[in-house]
Amino acid sequence: MTEKEHVLKKKECFNNEHDGYSYMKNITGTGFQVVDGVNRLYAAKISGDERPEKQLLLKSLEITKAGDPFDRLSAIRILAQVGGEEAFQRIIELVDDKELMVRASAIHALEHFPDDPLALETLLRLLKSEEIEEKWCAVVVLGRLHEKSLLPVLMDELAIALRSKRLWETFENNEEMHAGCVMSLFDAVLTLGEKSVIPQIISFLEHPEPSMVLDAARLLIQHEIKVPREILVSLSGNENSEIQNNAASLLAETEGVEAWKDALYSQEYSKRHHAARLLAERGGSEGKQLLRKYLEDGDDLELRLSLLTQLEAIQNDLLFSILEASLAHHWPTMRFRAAAQLFRIPAQEAKSLAQEALQDEPDALIRKTLERVLSLQ
Repeated sequence: MTEKEHVLKKKECFNNEHDGYSYMKNITGTGFQVVDGVNRLYAAKISGDERPEKQLLLKSLEITKAGDPFDRLSAIRILAQVGGEEAFQRIIELVDDKELMVRASAIHALEHFPDDPLALETLLRLLKSEEIEEKWCAVVVLGRLHEKSLLPVLMDELAIALRSKRLWETFENNEEMHAGCVMSLFDAVLTLGEKSVIPQIISFLEHPEPSMVLDAARLLIQHEIKVPREILVSLSGNENSEIQNNAASLLAETEGVEAWKDALYSQEYSKRHHAARLLAERGGSEGKQLLRKYLEDGDDLELRLSLLTQLEAIQNDLLFSILEASLAHHWPTMRFRAAAQLFRIPAQEAKSLAQEALQDEPDALIRKTLERVLSLQ
């Protein structure tokens, strides 16, 4: 198949519901052509078409022998979904691929074979790898297996990792990888119900490296663990805004919704938006009330526009004023988001705003959205 024919065939496939199936019957190339075809076959498979199964497997096996590591990455993804003994054996082989990114992908693919003894044996072998990237991938997959019998092994690895001086030194080379692996070990054992590690995780909130503080804070938030208030108050004044936000999240867990009230009206952009997100996600009815109040009297137009999608039963005059201001904003993203919200107000008022905005709107996509509003009945 020539390149021109290939391009024409691709265009034809876009309009074919099961284009992967028809496309794969007609190509004999390798590299991009085959990967593209396999991806289309995969789309057909997940849409309910059973025909591509065997071809998916065969072509994916073929691609794993290709010279381009990105081709092998694509094939691993498909093999993991198709499953079966042939696919599994090829993934096991790719765990020892010469390219690290291929090895990492193959290790993660073992998650799809939780009942295979060889998969578990391979993961446990990699847990002892000198390559920190391989070890980290193995830790993540083992944690996802939710297998209680793995707890002693993971705790042993955690104890060894915590003894490393690298966790408390200036980060260079693989130190950050090592730290990430430690946090994944903490995550895995917490998931398996091991609470004795909580004080150790909390101690990382005082680590000199900001990324370690952030990882520890995220892990504590994820597992809904309460932290001593004095530590959180101290972290909320940290110069790193992400650390501030994570500390504020943990404080909210301790002190409730009211802890977010001041943050919502903060002069700092990141604090305002972070507070609004958490009030929407965790604040319940009380949080929604605070957000509704900010919608009425807040001075961050971007945040107020965002809140329109999270709150219901907003008065038309308030909706109108926020959308009118947003449609005149100098950021195209703001204008586009406002145009997409015009359907929420009565048709006549929406048309009025759209007509006014169209007069000097330079962006073609926004203009098209506004024109659609004008066609409302």
